[in-house]
Amino acid sequence: MILFCSGAAWRLLLGGITMRSARSLFETLLRGGMAVARRVPSPLALRLGRGVGLLWYHLLRYRRDLVAENLAAAYGLPPHDAEIRRLTRANFIHYGLLFVELLRLRRLAGDELETTVTFVGLDHLDAALTRGRGALILSTHLGNFDLQATAVARRG
Repeated sequence: MILFCSGAAWRLLLGGITMRSARSLFETLLRGGMAVARRVPSPLALRLGRGVGLLWYHLLRYRRDLVAENLAAAYGLPPHDAEIRRLTRANFIHYGLLFVELLRLRRLAGDELETTVTFVGLDHLDAALTRGRGALILSTHLGNFDLQATAVARRG
């Protein structure tokens, strides 16, 4: 989410530093986050992801308001409704978790991937592949589809 901030938003968030400095700071934080996320156990990494999501929720007011407006339109409720606020907060927590899982993807590509992703209906895929004509896999836009794609690729 923070990747989509304009130059003005960066200056506002980071106290007037140059865009080049802001990008350098962001890259440093991202590399540090990757190093930490890869080294900590999964339960702690997920807590960090939750924290990242909550941080985004509190810092990125414009995005938070936009998400709330979209959810309000979808549910037919006012943007300040308690349920809309709960769903908006949960949305940011979800993206924080996805972000940390993405940072950990290289680590998860090992044995830990087997315990993280659960396959259902692989017999259908295997049956289609035995026909020798390939298969088309469709997925909903739910969960961490980067992790799902990695798990499918690892299966061969």
